[in-house]
Formats: sequence, C-alpha cells, structure tokens
Amino acid sequence: MDEGADLGGRTISHYRVLERIGGGSMGVVYKAEDLRLGRRVALKFLSASITAYGSGGSPSPSTLSRTEALDRFEREAKAASALNHPGICTIYGIDQFEGQPFIAMELLEGRTLREMIAGAAPAPLPFQQVLNVGIQIADALDAAHHQGVIHRDIKPANLFVTDRGQAKLLDFGLAKRTSHPARVKAYPAGDAGLDDSPAFENSPTVMLEDPELTNPGAALGTIAYMSPEQAMAESLDGRTDIFSFGAVLYEMATGCRAFPGATMPAVASAILNRDPEPVISANPALPPGLGEIIQKALAKKKAERYQSAAELRDDLMELRERSSFRLPRSVAAGSFPSSEFASSPAPAPGVVAGRTLSSGARARTLKSKLWAAAGISMAAVILVALAVPALRQRLLGIIGGVTGGPGQLPLPSQVSLAVLPVTAEGGDPRLTAFGNGLLATVTARLMQLSVNRPFQVIPASQIQAKKVTSLEGARQEFGVNLGLEFDLQRSGDLLRVSYTLIDSNSGRALRADSLTVPQSDLLALEDRVVESAARSLGIAIQPEEQRLLGVRGTREASAYDYYLQGLGYLQEAIKPENVESAQTVLNQALKLDPRFGLAEAALGEVYWQKYDLTRDRKWVETARTACERALQMGNAGGEGHECLGVLANGTGAYSQAAEQFGLAVQLNPTDDRAVTGLAQAYQDLNQPLMAEQTYKRAIALRAHYWGGYNALGIFYVNDQEYEKAAQMFQQAVALAPDSYRAYVDLGAVELLLNRQADAVQASQRSIAIRPTAQAYSNLATAYFELVQYDKAAQNYQEAVKLSPSQREPWGNLADAYYYGGHLSEARNAYRQAVTLGEEDLKVNPNDSALLGDLAGYYSMLGERKRALNALDRSLNAGKLDKDLMFNAVLVHNQFGETDVALEWLAKALAAGYSPSVVSQAPALKNLHADPRYQRLLRGQ
Repeated sequence: MDEGADLGGRTISHYRVLERIGGGSMGVVYKAEDLRLGRRVALKFLSASITAYGSGGSPSPSTLSRTEALDRFEREAKAASALNHPGICTIYGIDQFEGQPFIAMELLEGRTLREMIAGAAPAPLPFQQVLNVGIQIADALDAAHHQGVIHRDIKPANLFVTDRGQAKLLDFGLAKRTSHPARVKAYPAGDAGLDDSPAFENSPTVMLEDPELTNPGAALGTIAYMSPEQAMAESLDGRTDIFSFGAVLYEMATGCRAFPGATMPAVASAILNRDPEPVISANPALPPGLGEIIQKALAKKKAERYQSAAELRDDLMELRERSSFRLPRSVAAGSFPSSEFASSPAPAPGVVAGRTLSSGARARTLKSKLWAAAGISMAAVILVALAVPALRQRLLGIIGGVTGGPGQLPLPSQVSLAVLPVTAEGGDPRLTAFGNGLLATVTARLMQLSVNRPFQVIPASQIQAKKVTSLEGARQEFGVNLGLEFDLQRSGDLLRVSYTLIDSNSGRALRADSLTVPQSDLLALEDRVVESAARSLGIAIQPEEQRLLGVRGTREASAYDYYLQGLGYLQEAIKPENVESAQTVLNQALKLDPRFGLAEAALGEVYWQKYDLTRDRKWVETARTACERALQMGNAGGEGHECLGVLANGTGAYSQAAEQFGLAVQLNPTDDRAVTGLAQAYQDLNQPLMAEQTYKRAIALRAHYWGGYNALGIFYVNDQEYEKAAQMFQQAVALAPDSYRAYVDLGAVELLLNRQADAVQASQRSIAIRPTAQAYSNLATAYFELVQYDKAAQNYQEAVKLSPSQREPWGNLADAYYYGGHLSEARNAYRQAVTLGEEDLKVNPNDSALLGDLAGYYSMLGERKRALNALDRSLNAGKLDKDLMFNAVLVHNQFGETDVALEWLAKALAAGYSPSVVSQAPALKNLHADPRYQRLLRGQ
C-alpha cells in the first residue's frame, strides 16, 4: 500500500473503510464497517514508513526497526485479544492488506485521559470521575494480571474514557504475557515478547504517538510514568503497572505530573529518589483518603506498594462508598426491579412494587427519596422465582438485522418480538391453557433460534408476569418493535391456529398465516407454527436446528396435548385452582406415556407449588421424588435438573443447587431460569465472582438482548457497585430505547452516583414513554439534590397522584415543600405521610426504618414527644447502625437540641457515615458555623 494513501471507501477483507479517524508516526486508524457482522470497528494500520524497510535498510523515522515495530504490533494484538474485560479494548483480529499489517479492534468514541486532563489548560478531573475511572482501570489491570499479562506502558494517552463513561485500557504493544496466567511472574524489564522471543533490554523504544516518552536506549515504557524498577531495567511484575497507574491517578486528581522534570534524567531521578507533592496540597478541594491510596500505589519499594490491582480497586471502591450517597445492603436489597431472567409474577401494586429506598435516616437527601422500576430486589425476585417457578421463561437475544421477502413490508433491522397471550375461542379455559402452553414452547424454540440471529424474543411468561395484554403495553414495558398475536379455534377434531405479525409503532400487520391440523397431529402443529413464525422473520431453520427443535420426549400426541395444558396452567401458578388443574392434566399425560420425562419434571414443580401454597413439607419430598424420576427417564433435558435445582435452592442446599442448575445451563445455555438459579446459588455460597460470571456468560450468548444487561445491572446494584450497574443499564437503554423500565433503572443508579443531570435526562425519557410514580419520584429527587425545590415538589406531586397510598412520596413531597418555603403545604403532606406510616406500622410495629421515618415526620410537625418516642423505638428495634444514628441527629437538630445532635453526629461518623452526605444535608445548614461541627467533619 502506498505511503499516505487514503483508504476511505475501499473494502479490505470483509471491512468497508469509512473514514480516517487518527494517526501518528507509528500508524493510522480508520473507522470501518464489518460487512459480516454489521458492526462498526476501528482498523489500525502499522505505518508504511516502518514496514517498508527491510531489516538491513535505512532507519525508519520512528527509531524502531521494522522487525521491532512488527513485533510490537503483533504483540499488541496477541496480548489484548487474550483478554476479555469491559475495561480493555477488544481486539477482533489481525490481518494484512497489500503487505501492510492491520488490527481490527473495538471502535471507541470518547477521549483519552491525556486529552481530558489537558483540556484548554491542565486541570484535575472531578473527584467522582477520578474514582470511577480509577476503579474501572484497576479492575481491568487485575483481569490482565490474572491472565499473566503485564501492560508496562500505563499512561494517560493509553487510557480512554468513552462517551458513556466506560474506561478502557489501550495499546498492549509493550505488554508481556507470562506462562502462568493465574499469577504475574517477575521477569526482566527488557523482556519483549508474549512468547519465547529474545529480550531486547536496550532496544530503542520511543513511542512516537506520545511526545512524552523515553529517549532511545531506555527501558521499556514512558519515562514520566515508569516504576523505579522499570527505570532501572530490573525484574518486573504486575506491581510496575500499579506504580504507573498511581502516577496517572495523581495526575487525574491534581492536574499535575507526579514526577515533573525539564529533562528525562531529571524525571528519572525524581521517580527513584523523591516523593511527589502530597495530593491534598496539590488539590486542597479533594476529600481525605485519595492521597493515601495514591501514596501507597507510588511506594518506591514493591513490597510497600499495593500487591495487586484488586487491592487498589477495592480501596478506591471503599473510598467511593465513604464519600458518596450509599445505601445499606438491606435497603438496596429491596429497591431495584426484578431480573429479566427471573420467572416470577409481578408484585401486587401497593405491596412491594414502587417502594422507595428509605433507610430511615431522613437526611432530606437521596437516601429517603430514590425509587426504582419495579421495587423488588434481585435477591427477592430470585427467591420468589424459585418458590413460585413459572415454566419455560427464557433469556433471549438480538443479533443483526432481518428484511422481508419480495412484496413484503420490511422488518426492523433489529427485531425485538413479543409473543402476546393467546386468545381462545369462547374463552374456553382448557383451550386457553393449551394455547398458553403451546406459545410457551414455541417461544422457547424461537429463543433457541435467536442465538446468532437478528432477533430477540420476550417470553409469553414475562408478558403474563407483567400483566401486559396489548402490543403497546409490550412496547412500553420491554421496548419491542414487533408483536405476534395468536388466535385459537377448535372445530370438532380440528384445531386452527392463526397469527399476525404486527409493527408496534405503526400498528400495521406485516405478516399473517393460519394453520389447521387434526387433534391427533398436535406434535406436527408445534413444528409448523415455529417454522411459519420463523419464515415470517426471514429465518431459514437449518437441519440440525430442526432436529433439536423436534425433541419433545414423547411420541404420543394426546400426552403432549395434556403436557401443554399443564404448562399453560403453570403460567399462573399463583392461583391454587391452576395448580390443581396442572396436576390433573400432567398426571393424565403420564398415564398415556409413563416415560414422558418433561411431564414428570413439570409435575415435580407442581408439587413444589403446592408446598409454597400450603407450607406442608410432605410436598417437598413428593416434588423431589418426581424430579429424580424425571431424570431417571433420560428425556427430561435441562428441566429435570432445574426441578432439582429449585428444590435445592428452596431448602438451603446451595451446593446442590449450583450443581443442578449448572447441569441445566450446560444442556440449555439459553434457559434464563437456570442461569438465574445458578447465579443465586453462587451468591448464597458467597461466591459473587462466580455469580457475576454466570450473568456475563448469558450476555455473551445474546449480546444484544437488553434483559441480560439489566439483570447484571441489578446484581451490581445489590452488590453496591453502582458504576458497573450504570454501565449495564446504559447498555439496556441502548438496546431497548422504547422501554420505560430501562430508563427508570438508569435514572435511579445515576442518582446513587450523584449524577443528577443524567438522572433528570433518564427519568424524563422514562416519563415520556410511560408516566410512573417511580420515574417522577426519581426526577423529583434529582431536582431536590440540585436545590430546585419547586421543581422537585411538582414532580413529587405527580408521584403522589400515581401512588397515593405510599407514605414515602408524601414525605418526600413534604420535604420539597418545606425547603421551598411552602410551610402550609408541607404540614399537610407530613400529616398524610404520618397517617399512612401509622397504618404501615400496624403490619410491622418493629420496622426500624418506618419508625425512623415517622420520627422525622413528627419532628417536622413540631410534635416532640411523638418524634422522640418513635426515634427511641427505631433505635431499639433495629441494630444501632450509622443510618439510625444520623436520623437521631436530624430529629434532635430539628428541635434545636444542638448538643445532643452533635453527640449523635460524632457516633454516626465514627460508625462510618459519609461526611459528604452530612455536609450536603440541608437540614443541618444551621450547624455549619459551629466549630464542633467543623471539627467532626474534619475527623478531629
């Protein structure tokens, strides 16, 4: 390829080059389209001026020989491609074009840290951004080190932050991969390769795309960010990356280099002999704690440094927890929406759905105001799912695009499909149950076909669980763009199934078909429905897929008829009469085919439902016998293992649950209930990393299905990893832009991250799709935190209209009125909150959080006796944690009892309450001039 040639518009391998987006002496980068997978990528070409020289030719302008440049280029591809982590730029492949090597990699949109710090003039980044980026990069380094890869060139130019806030580690051109991926082994600093290639300890290593690099002959890396051992060309391990990253953290936090110097020797001398100016001196606006972390990362001696990137990450996370709005685990566990993987009915309105995240500590802050989409926690959902399992709910995915055939209206480029509840002629309950069972199995088979194909499917069981009865409701709930509506009619011995494929935005029918079969040919009916629906979506079923779809475990059409009815009844197993009907028809199926393993496994779940409804333990053993018998039949598939997994999780045998759900996932990796059960079992076994990996594997299988990201986001919220949760919810929003739920979740976590402007945007988008109390409450909370109390009150009013029986929105509305100066309106709202709270207290008189809220309401109404009584009961009912202590601060301060309030403040801070939350609480502004208050916040 000619030097300086512009490749725009050309096709290289299966990539169509779109435009040049960057370049330097080492190479040039183009934006391109992957014609096979339909995604945008970046193509990085090694400079022709380097590759043009032979090993004995003239020197290239970069001071790197051709051999060394090619070696480094290949090393970058090998090192990064061996790693799979959201914080590491993904490498798709390496190839050549006209003799010039190039790397195909993930296309990133955003800025490098060097650009972010430099700006118009060097300046520190916001504290929260320093922490968020630091945590992400430390986690990426930990992943690399665990695979035996050491980067060796950590610097701001090699750290990238996308427009969505995801930090990425770039350029592994100087990386070293050891032969022991489980740990990082020490090796000479000059060792150059990922394999057994010779070291080039004194090779020229100037990286000309960054002007701040070493002189020729230096050890590998960039001088300003080298570790002492790297500068001395001594043996290295992962701790050298930690030192370099410590220097980057210093620069992010202060806007200054940790080791400045006019010359390279001066910089090297500073690295070896001098400590940088203390962080707090370079940037007095920083809260305490960050300086100590950076100081430890920059220790001259490796033994005094962080011994792993994981340790550095954990300390940064702990600092973020201390310095931002945090919720107790017990509170967070009752906050976020149900997992898309879970198979449970929707919570009853006014019982669990839409509860705020109230800690009982009425700081007039986010703590008492945040709502989430469905108000039910990941842990709670999984427990409900395992106690009340609805069969055949699956994880589904989108990949690519679909077009219509000749003469047909085109389909969306990425299909998201809802299979709506069946309509049976005359409302016949038996026919309706059969139809819902049929749709459950058809949906499961479409889900199997969705892997590596351009569509996703929302299972009929999810549609029923969310009480969705229309395509418009499915669009708002799940962001679907297509719906399948089915109609069933029976005439004598004939069964007619009709369906219509409808565009959710326009309401137009895009495809339609009808099938009529005799009752004796029901096995063929399912195949024909799947094949017809697949054709309508432009899918050609391959022979191997056809064989897998045809596996049912029985050849008796009548037995299969009864089995489908059983599945249909179990779609609403919360009704005792449905459980009885399911038992009846499944027993009939087994009479017709005693070796029908799927029916036996479903019967085992029926017995577990009976235990759940009656709490009679005899049903547990009856269920266990049925599940084990199903496995013995050898044709129950993953459902048999799921049956035992449900029992094991429900009875506390978590190791057995993990084993059984793991076997189910192996047999059917697209089964969302098995994935959810496996993840929950790992959490119960205190193995959160395994639980996280379980969700990640599900996402990898269906990378374009928003529900997978949403479920992982919920997991992160419950684990208090809010930045990671935000990234997952952002992915969910991108994939389901018409779903109000994804935006509610995103808005809630943005509030937890103290990003009010982003929370406003997400909440407003959610409201535009479907107004909900949760979205209005989150929007109001964002305005409250922005000290826009009138706007907060307006939106809390809307939340109250939509959820008038909940005390929390009334209390939040009262706070907004009070701090906005509308005292009469505030008094009325506090009264309503008290009335509802006292009613709630009749259900659980020892609810410490509720008692704390009531204490706050009474204090705002000036009713001291009642306030102190509720406060005392709150402190005695629950463990004396920092949130209850801070609630005491607020109540006593409201009554002007400053000395007592400060005593409680000292206790709360000593217990770990966040000083930043204290400093921002509007209720405590009267204390800001008090020297005792000031000393407490300084930690004195």
